[in-house]
Amino acid sequence: MPRRRKKSARGIFFSLVLGIIIGVIGFYLWRNYQPQMKIPLIRNKIEEIIGSQTQKEPPKDKIQDSQKETSGLEISRHEIMEYITKNISVLSPEKAVLGGRWGVINFWFADNISFYVDYEDGHILRRLLINIEGTTESPKYKIIGFFEPGDDDWILKEGENTISEKTLDLYDWDKEEEKWAKIN
Repeated sequence: MPRRRKKSARGIFFSLVLGIIIGVIGFYLWRNYQPQMKIPLIRNKIEEIIGSQTQKEPPKDKIQDSQKETSGLEISRHEIMEYITKNISVLSPEKAVLGGRWGVINFWFADNISFYVDYEDGHILRRLLINIEGTTESPKYKIIGFFEPGDDDWILKEGENTISEKTLDLYDWDKEEEKWAKIN
């Protein structure tokens, strides 16, 4: 009789440990499963979101610099970067994972109205291609392309890549100056 109880106790202990392991793995998979968000018309969705915001344009005080674009908009790159940095969570077609928040890493300007923005949440990295349209008083930030990282380069997931062949100006965050700075 005592041996049967030991085998039975071992079996119960083994089952309990196995159940805990399976439960932990199941919880981990359930917690970390993030289905890929597919947005068929990403441009329309982003324009709807931007149109419904209370803050619709970058700050009105204009910075006089050599980076004004020539299409009639009087918005500097610094104003653009400030606006995008504050609104990246709204612009991104995906939510940040694991309760994180999106943060901008850098900008790649082809000109003063077309640029890439690289952003991450501490777990995943993404890129948007954005064009600016409209007027200085009411600029519209239009998503042209949505990218995910590939093995060697970015993979276009939605939209189009209209500036892939252009020379780009890189802007990175300067911690000492606490502003976006052009990297040569």
